Amino acid sequence: MLKKVRFVIVVSILLFSLCSFNMGSVSPTTKQYEISFDEEVDISCYKVPQILDNSLFYYLDEIIKGKVTNSGEYRLMRMNLSSYSERVEETFFVEETIELIDNGAVFVPPTSEGFWGLYWDIRSKTRKDTLVLNIVEGHHNKYIVYVKKTGSYKQVHYYDVVKGQGGIVTSNNANHEDPKIYNQKVVYCQFNRDWDLYTDDLTGGSGQIISNLEGDEGDPKFNGTDVVYKLTDKGNSELYYVNVFDKDPVKLCDSVGNYTIQDGRILYYDNTKGTWYVYFIDSLQNIGIGTNWYDTDCIAVSLTRVFIDGHFYKISEKMATTTPPPTTTPAPTTPAPTTTPPPTTTAPTTTAAPTTTPPPTTTPAPTLAVGSIVLEEFLVSSVKGNQYRPTVYGDYVVWADYRNGEWDIYGKDIGIGEEFPICVVVGELGYPPEIYGDIVVWYDKRSGDWDIYGYNLKEKKEFLICAHDGAQSNPDIYGDIVVWHDRRSGGDWDIYAKDLGTGKEFVICNAPNSQTDPQIWGDVVVWRDYRNDNWDVYGYNLTTEKEFPICTNPNDQNDPDIYGDIVVWEDKRNDGRNIYAYDIEEEREFPICISPSIAFFPRIYGDIVTWSDNRSGDWDIYGYNIGTEDTFAICNSSGDQYRQGIGDGIVVWSDGRGSDFDIYAATLDMGTSSSGSSNMILYIGIGALVIVVLLLFVMKRGGGGSKRPSEEVKKSPPTIKEDKKPIEEPKEPIEKKPKLSRKEKELKNKIGKLEGQLIDGNISEDTYKDLKKKYESDLKDLKKEK
Repeated sequence: MLKKVRFVIVVSILLFSLCSFNMGSVSPTTKQYEISFDEEVDISCYKVPQILDNSLFYYLDEIIKGKVTNSGEYRLMRMNLSSYSERVEETFFVEETIELIDNGAVFVPPTSEGFWGLYWDIRSKTRKDTLVLNIVEGHHNKYIVYVKKTGSYKQVHYYDVVKGQGGIVTSNNANHEDPKIYNQKVVYCQFNRDWDLYTDDLTGGSGQIISNLEGDEGDPKFNGTDVVYKLTDKGNSELYYVNVFDKDPVKLCDSVGNYTIQDGRILYYDNTKGTWYVYFIDSLQNIGIGTNWYDTDCIAVSLTRVFIDGHFYKISEKMATTTPPPTTTPAPTTPAPTTTPPPTTTAPTTTAAPTTTPPPTTTPAPTLAVGSIVLEEFLVSSVKGNQYRPTVYGDYVVWADYRNGEWDIYGKDIGIGEEFPICVVVGELGYPPEIYGDIVVWYDKRSGDWDIYGYNLKEKKEFLICAHDGAQSNPDIYGDIVVWHDRRSGGDWDIYAKDLGTGKEFVICNAPNSQTDPQIWGDVVVWRDYRNDNWDVYGYNLTTEKEFPICTNPNDQNDPDIYGDIVVWEDKRNDGRNIYAYDIEEEREFPICISPSIAFFPRIYGDIVTWSDNRSGDWDIYGYNIGTEDTFAICNSSGDQYRQGIGDGIVVWSDGRGSDFDIYAATLDMGTSSSGSSNMILYIGIGALVIVVLLLFVMKRGGGGSKRPSEEVKKSPPTIKEDKKPIEEPKEPIEKKPKLSRKEKELKNKIGKLEGQLIDGNISEDTYKDLKKKYESDLKDLKKEK
């Protein structure tokens, strides 16, 4: 008994230590920044300027002032921040005022209600006249929000300048003011006993309070997740910021002048100290710039720059470069293929969606499925040109990018909001990139044919993985192992791998015909295989060095992916394109999505399977929880969403709701995330502690109510009852289950497929029972023969 108690105590301590380690690992970033003066420019800046894409600076330059206040002729100027050269983008004449919208658009509001305004997109350089219903309070992308009296109260309304229609956001019995919008999320002030800060979205609702401090909250500025605002109490204007999800306001200064927020940086003027400050939300760091500049509204901030009234400053990370330099000089000239260089056999087309510039879409529809595990959607990257085929690991999202007029590889640390180039080279780049840990892999054609390259995000170094004769493409990575399909034999495609730790390269499969599109998780590699004259799915165990079939249905199976023991793929057995899965441990196949719509490109992480689906008429992202057997929408916005990647608690995808394809993401409650693991460990630790207490209680009871002296305990070992023998440890290792023969595996596979055929309606219940009985009988006969 004492040995058992000691064992449980040790296990409890270990579990609690592990729990504390996991919980402690979720800590604020240790990044620290510094700001240095960079350049002074002579410009006549009017209204709030903007820094776009961390490289271009836009401002409005007044030419001729009219008789009416703020009226006149204005030039929209663009400045390149690498050379500080500038040019005129457009000229406007307005009767009232003009503003530069966040995310790159000019909006010319009307002089009074019912007048037409002008909307001008900087990136596409397109104009659109739009009817604005009232004085504009906030604006982002194509959305405008404003306050209009509805009944007895002033309510928040929105207007889509592209579609030309809008609606109401608030409808409760209260007055509202100062609405601001970012994508489809709105923040505004609502009067209760005083003005408080609320948030809602374009679908409207009761709203959620995010700040109700003593005093009046007002003049919010919003970047999608964080709000910076004034708190006025007894004539004093304090500056606060709050995260719309954490809802824990942080005070920045006692008396504030002008301020703005972008990319997780808050630029503000402290009236008390007469100093400009930049507050970094990710590191909780506050840096003063100096007292040389007075309070002005001609300010801007981005990830890497600060602008104050003609003066530019650079933001950099201490002891590190904030963005890795391009590996070589720009730039390939033609788009890379959508999947792999085609095998010699006829490969199926994997997607009907375009790979370059899709047609522009209009109004985004609501993106989150009610009651699903989707928590929040957010924009990752939206520069001009297409962003395509993203994948994610931890806080890193990487994708193929066409911003430079040819395909490059870019990435973003979404934890700090920092975007950076990974590979910009002369020659075609293939996609998608894949990532594991700090290593990104892809294939490109800089040397004349397709080779495999890698990039170390921590060391900011590119390295060659494989440049053998013939083409190598479509790599994937797990740990130190990179896998790809390889055409060095000159004919069919084979599967190869390389251990980055040892530098050893080896073949996985070179069976007849082609093997392509490998994916790896742990010690198992899966791929699609044409050895049977149609596309099947096969696997290989790196530890046992054994190959095995996963699905050899006579119809085609494409785009396999793997997590743990579960393999998923796109399947054409039902005269359509559906999603199936296979449990390697249980040797059982089961359907994920069978519907009349097209479902393709499945990806899996934990219990969650995601895919691209056109059941609504265009491409959307859907998901399935293997544990709960629930199907749910991840994003069904207007335009196409497809070619998604999935990580721990996050899905990323290519999104065509705008004028070209951008990268969006959504966070998920996956049930398998690190936080869930921490909670489980905590529960196990608590459970172990309870067992310890119970055992100690039983020991006390067994002692007859009195404690024995320690010496007496040593002399009296516990006795064993006559009818029970002590459990002996086995002297030899426990024998493993005998391996199944090929015929046994085929029969098990047939039994597993029967259930799917019954669900699909391809066989009757009587046929299902008869065949299952026959296969099980044949399986027993095989075991007897062995």
